[in-house]
Amino acid sequence: MIISDVEYHLVLLPSAGLVPDDKIKSDLAIIIPDVLLQYRGGVKLLAITRDHVHVHFSSSPDVAPKEMADTLIRETSVRLVRVNEKLKGYDRVFLDTFLVKTGAKPTKGQIRDFIQISITGV
Repeated sequence: MIISDVEYHLVLLPSAGLVPDDKIKSDLAIIIPDVLLQYRGGVKLLAITRDHVHVHFSSSPDVAPKEMADTLIRETSVRLVRVNEKLKGYDRVFLDTFLVKTGAKPTKGQIRDFIQISITGV
């Protein structure tokens, strides 16, 4: 029986043209932890910048990180569009691509490279 959680560092990229304002940041701070409750997870740290979002969280070890990231991207988009009139034209708030790590936190270089490759391709 496993009784511990696994900790993750997830980096999400906002859809093209979306720069989170104060209302969106505030809404994300409510929505993201609520979505992670589906996986018995909890947010340890949430940092929202103009071009990416860091989510440090713990979760039950019986859920795949990709499943959590996909659900977080999909559910957060639906809920955020619902409460923000200016996002009504967006199908999704985050790109389908993401970076997830367990253990050591990603370096600034890894995050920079991830963002660059996601935007321009290889």
